[in-house]
Amino acid sequence: MKKSILLVDDCRENLENYQELLELEGHTILTAIDPKTAYSISSNRLPALIVSDIKMHGMTGFELIRLIRLNNQTCHMPFIFHSAHAEPSMVKMAMQMGALDFIVKPSCPSRLCNAVDRVLNQWPLY
Repeated sequence: MKKSILLVDDCRENLENYQELLELEGHTILTAIDPKTAYSISSNRLPALIVSDIKMHGMTGFELIRLIRLNNQTCHMPFIFHSAHAEPSMVKMAMQMGALDFIVKPSCPSRLCNAVDRVLNQWPLY
């Protein structure tokens, strides 16, 4: 059974492209154009996975994962970063904060699909 995934990116075109790609894989997709909206959605809808950009307006993806980890309802929610900002220090920070993968944009569609499937298979109970 495919699960819901929350996509977070401040570029609507990216959201639409990733949504279409993952819906073709059979997933239910929730989208947020900013981390504040994503936090609200994650708390209310409890997606099985969050895939987030890092550098966005108003709040970063790092701030989002920090909030997610502080909330008892969402603290164990799997998280993947998908960002064009792939400096080694950012990748290291993402993994230290509990991200399960870091995908560098642009990426081939199969890279995102494989990462999503791998993480969802590792976290079947969430």
